Amino acid sequence: MPDTEMFKERIREALRLAKVNGYTQAKIGEKAGVSPQAVGQWPRTGKVSIRNLAILAHLAGKPLEWFGLNQGDQQFKQIEQEAEALAALATPRSQQALDYITQAAREGRLTEDDLLMLEQIAQRIAAQPAKTTSKGHNTKTTRERIAENVTDADNDTQGT
Repeated sequence: MPDTEMFKERIREALRLAKVNGYTQAKIGEKAGVSPQAVGQWPRTGKVSIRNLAILAHLAGKPLEWFGLNQGDQQFKQIEQEAEALAALATPRSQQALDYITQAAREGRLTEDDLLMLEQIAQRIAAQPAKTTSKGHNTKTTRERIAENVTDADNDTQGT
């Protein structure tokens, strides 16, 4: 992992470069799905998710490696790619959970128990194509429920 102070300084510089490119803290926060205040905390705490760091790097016109993330580079890139792929499918609530997990992985805070739990969750989700439980409860995904609501809203609008 990079030196903490150097990493924080790179975040400050990236925010400055993003501002030069027309991105305020509010716009960066909007793209990252966080508040402008959260963006302002990044250079003070050095705590930023891999996904949001990738967004900041893009807006600043810098490669992700510029932040000094050379050690364990291959592992970091794999985590980043997985996080970005998941982010494209995630709801805001699940995105927040994924960001927490990604941040913990980046900081090396995931324990063996954490990894076992994550593997169990991933296996359960992968093995669960059914739309209802044995008790008949609705287990539709959030994406499916949203799609139904949008369709219902479209039908209501067309009927008026």
